[in-house]
Amino acid sequence: MSGNDPMLDKINRARQKEADRLARRAATSSRVREKIEREQQRRELERQQQALIERLDVAKNGIQALMKESFGDSTKSFVTYLRLLEKAKKVKPGGLHPSQFDSKKEMVEMVLVTGIFWDLARTLDRTRNRKHIREMQSYLNQFVLFAKDAPFKALCAETLRKFLAAEKPFHRGDFRAAYKKLGGTSCFIASSLLDVADLETLPRLRAFRDDRLVHTRLGRRFVARYEAWSPAVAAVLDRSPEFFRRLCARALDAVSRLV
Repeated sequence: MSGNDPMLDKINRARQKEADRLARRAATSSRVREKIEREQQRRELERQQQALIERLDVAKNGIQALMKESFGDSTKSFVTYLRLLEKAKKVKPGGLHPSQFDSKKEMVEMVLVTGIFWDLARTLDRTRNRKHIREMQSYLNQFVLFAKDAPFKALCAETLRKFLAAEKPFHRGDFRAAYKKLGGTSCFIASSLLDVADLETLPRLRAFRDDRLVHTRLGRRFVARYEAWSPAVAAVLDRSPEFFRRLCARALDAVSRLV
């Protein structure tokens, strides 16, 4: 058996040599693969950055057109921006969702797209075309979707409130419903009359509730009772004739000034 040891040693050395060669080859292949992956990542990042720059330029053109009240041009630019963003997120038209964004890295664009949904909705508010009305409702729903869990939700709700109170939207039912989804308010009656009440009525009533009523036992009981029965009253007001809603709004305005 001892006479076979040199042969076994030779075989073992050959095997080890082959194993070392394969290991070096695998290491080289791994380094090459990592290099290729890094290059692909670099190119993808550059592509994403370039795509971001392109769609931000389109959004900028839309904002500039809106400031000049060129509503047709602004709408065209905003819709183009949305199509580019949908392409970047690899979703079908109308398929954008907050979950597709990194809330830390992409917060700026989340704010931008939310604002664009809002601008498109209010721009299309005056339309009587059924197709455009559906588009307006879709944009308004997207605005609510992006705003409802965002850090800027309160700002979006306030924007809706002022729009309802100051600009008297044509499709006010849709905008009132959107506000109720974002408002997080228990001032149901005041919210129902937003479009016909004074701009400062709701803030006054909220301030009275938060600064005065909730700090006394009697006040807290009143707030609890109000929150219990006011949704039913608000539902009636939503369906009431215009003259009656305006009459109630004037009364509410007067109460808000007194408190």
